[in-house]
Amino acid sequence: MRKVKIYVGCALTHAPNSFKQVIEELKTVLRKHEDVELLDFIDGSVEPKNGLSIESQIYFHDIHNCVERADLLITDVTYPSIGLGWELGAAVERCGTPTIMCVQGNTLLSRLPRGAAQLRDYVTLYKYNESIVEKECIEYLFQRIKILTGK
Repeated sequence: MRKVKIYVGCALTHAPNSFKQVIEELKTVLRKHEDVELLDFIDGSVEPKNGLSIESQIYFHDIHNCVERADLLITDVTYPSIGLGWELGAAVERCGTPTIMCVQGNTLLSRLPRGAAQLRDYVTLYKYNESIVEKECIEYLFQRIKILTGK
């Protein structure tokens, strides 16, 4: 049985460490699911190699090795991020990848992602209360994974 390749995207540069820890918790939960293969982004701790800057390596890896290969993109759009916006654009407009944008319920979210969720049947916006790892949100994400796996 083929596993669903999932890429989890989020803000990193300007997000607080507590948010990043919750994203890591989400990834841990997803990794435990037998039908999931998680595609991980790389952080800025890589060393320049093959004549490529760290920034070029991050771009190539995150877009070509993760976003383009993903069967499902799960993002937390609670914090703004140019990089996440770039990833969402590639997934939604270029790849047509099913995408779930999760956001804390009281967050002011720009019109572009809200519009994508209204116009693309494979893009959804899910509002959670306190945390992306709360029970209802995790159940929703696993329901979407179930749809993709046909189980």
